[in-house]
Amino acid sequence: GVSPLVTPSVAGIRVGKNHYRSFTLQFHYDIGPDEVVFDSSGVDLYVTDKLRRFDVGLIQLGDPLVGSAGRPVGAGLNRHSFVCPPQCTRTAMKAPVLHVFRRSHHMHAYGMHMVTTQYDSAGRVKRSDTLEFFDFGASSAPEVRSVGAGSTITRGDWWTVKCTYRVPEQVAPEKRPVFGYKSQSEMCIDFVFYYPMQRNMNKCGPQLPVSKIVAMGMSLPGLEVPNWIAESLPSMSSRHYASVPGNDFSCFGRYNGSQALGDANELHRKFGAASLS
Repeated sequence: GVSPLVTPSVAGIRVGKNHYRSFTLQFHYDIGPDEVVFDSSGVDLYVTDKLRRFDVGLIQLGDPLVGSAGRPVGAGLNRHSFVCPPQCTRTAMKAPVLHVFRRSHHMHAYGMHMVTTQYDSAGRVKRSDTLEFFDFGASSAPEVRSVGAGSTITRGDWWTVKCTYRVPEQVAPEKRPVFGYKSQSEMCIDFVFYYPMQRNMNKCGPQLPVSKIVAMGMSLPGLEVPNWIAESLPSMSSRHYASVPGNDFSCFGRYNGSQALGDANELHRKFGAASLS
């Protein structure tokens, strides 16, 4: 599970006519043939009839569209990097300042450590938000506490997102994870909640054209076309798809390579936990 999403008193998510009128609760199960599991999860929504000043926006950094689908994670300890360039905030931001109030980091079973670094237009580090320990069994999208009282985004800001995975060497090569949609595959996504919402600023990462997804089908290990893509194919372009009302994406990020880090214990002894960032 994850901690409750509580918006600031000046911002909220609109519901009703011309806004959100329904929501979908999606579950991912990884259950063996002889297992019996009782699901008691759910969601509570709290609403107010008093309109708030700002609309909440969400931008996903890293690899939100799984543009790296099929790419091997690698055996041992490996860090994969993604970049959201400054063109995203330069073109998509209309407000002079955006206020970040929450972020959650997401990986899968082999995820170990994750850090997002924010830079200004001159390339100076503004802040780093780090998840020092990730446990997919405890939470698939834990809140990153370093956000604290919040932070800001200004035009020209950009990000790197680095995810570290640990795949035991004894895992057979044909069973080692790749990036993909399945729970047995891997992801690297930073969910950033902010206000006021900006159009065309919803996702920033490497793009996997829908035409390529359809062509690949199940040919790539770990890649499975989700229902929400398959059901929307007639209305999709070959380049990207529309997201939530008024919050469609046009930010194109990139995969920035991987690095083998060696043994985690040796890494911590030599550099400390910060070395993973």
